[in-house]
Amino acid sequence: FTWEGSDYTWAPDSTWVAYTFVGDNRNSRVFLYNLATKQKVALTDGFFDCLNPAFDADGSTLYFLSYSNYEVRLDATQDNHVLPSPAQVMAVKLRSGEAKNSSSLSNSQAFQIETEGLAQRITQLPVKGANAFHLKAGKGLVGWSTVEGWDDSVNEEVYRARGQAKWTLHLYDPATKKETVLAEPISEWSFDPSGAHLLIKKGTDFYVG
Repeated sequence: FTWEGSDYTWAPDSTWVAYTFVGDNRNSRVFLYNLATKQKVALTDGFFDCLNPAFDADGSTLYFLSYSNYEVRLDATQDNHVLPSPAQVMAVKLRSGEAKNSSSLSNSQAFQIETEGLAQRITQLPVKGANAFHLKAGKGLVGWSTVEGWDDSVNEEVYRARGQAKWTLHLYDPATKKETVLAEPISEWSFDPSGAHLLIKKGTDFYVG
């Protein structure tokens, strides 16, 4: 797997791209690349498996999933360890002046990434670890899907989606530090291009919020 990229996302300016690349230890690392300057920046060091980078629409933060929640349980039948909630949601402020206070870009500001000390600005969101997938960021919100446990049906939906309503949608507002969890499972979801609205699919039905 060490030759392939896993996923990628464009920054609001369409000049920077964040992507993951599998390392020699089989863990994915998050990188950033500037198409104009050819600058490549390693955000994570590969110690943990990191996936699903996503820029928020405000241009202040990059989010990603880190498989670093080692709350180990024992599988008594197999005499082996189980990680029931391996993924944590991480955030990194793209400019050091916004390390504590998130603010969107004004019309006069150009998108930029302050690469110096970028990795040191990574923080974990105050939400529980989970079997998390499909991380996406909008305008003032970040969201992800979770599922309880792991079986063949989950494998099918992760690697070859068939539209089953298996996922629990989580939305987090970094300004209020409030997490909202939808009560009913869904099949798919996404932000609209502005990042302000949601499109949710459950079975064959679609909802806008």
